Amino acid sequence: MQRKKDQHRKTRSFASKVLLVILVLGLSGCSTLRLSYGYLDWWLSWKLGDYIELNETQSDQFAAQVDAFHQWHRTTQLPEYADMLEQMAADVAQGEVDSTWLMRASDRFERLWEASGQQLITGVAPVAGSLSRAQLTELGENLRERNRKDLKDWNGESSKRVKKRAKRMKKNLKRWLGRLTPEQNRIVDNWAANLSSFLQQHIAQRELWQGQLLALLYAPPATFEQDFTRLVVDPEHLWSPDYRAHIEARQQQVIEMIAQILATASEKQKAHLIGELQRYADDFRYLAAQGDQPDTVRQSTQAPISMKPSPAT
Repeated sequence: MQRKKDQHRKTRSFASKVLLVILVLGLSGCSTLRLSYGYLDWWLSWKLGDYIELNETQSDQFAAQVDAFHQWHRTTQLPEYADMLEQMAADVAQGEVDSTWLMRASDRFERLWEASGQQLITGVAPVAGSLSRAQLTELGENLRERNRKDLKDWNGESSKRVKKRAKRMKKNLKRWLGRLTPEQNRIVDNWAANLSSFLQQHIAQRELWQGQLLALLYAPPATFEQDFTRLVVDPEHLWSPDYRAHIEARQQQVIEMIAQILATASEKQKAHLIGELQRYADDFRYLAAQGDQPDTVRQSTQAPISMKPSPAT
């Protein structure tokens, strides 16, 4: 069983874990981490509002669970992120960076992510189980509309998708390493051009998961909370062998590309990466030290934060 769980971890999307530390929290890099983290509960409520409108009782219950999760995450998880990032910075400084190192970092991020997902979903499962038929109809319609929109957005010209994929990766790498060299740009361009597309399989797998979710919500069994938590935290159990193999192949391509980038990193780039890792670690420790003051950072500004998930093209 443990081997199967480890295999599932290794098939997750890799690019958003190793170098893109901030995305582990579902936050973009458009503002400082300390500011963004203060909006975590707002962001979760905002994203939920894209799909369904809760009644007053459900909204209050959801808000209470998210607040509890935010406090738990701040005090128990952020110190672990800080420890991990500081160790990563030390490894980079010592030159202990290769594909094996990347996979270890990915696995550790994954364990933290799974713990957070388990904690959050367990808390909000009762809200999900209380949705009315009208709310479920709304949810189903919004999910289908999102699928249609993504299919239209992703199903453009292949050359445009490749350019967007390369541009997005270069932007993320630049955040962590600073300006890329011509050689590093070529490595990313080559990765983007050779990453095989699996748009239809991705949409089909998403629709399968959504169908399972709606079926569970329409007819909650006695084991609803357990089944709901597994479906949300561990959607990989629905993956077909072909889909899993495709994910694994894409992950390996990303690992090899990032390993090549890091192998060609200059001393200046390594120093930049070490500085960024340490900066995030410091921010995590600062946030963890806030204890029971989750609103301290949020009250420092009224400006909204723009957050948009990257498409899996």
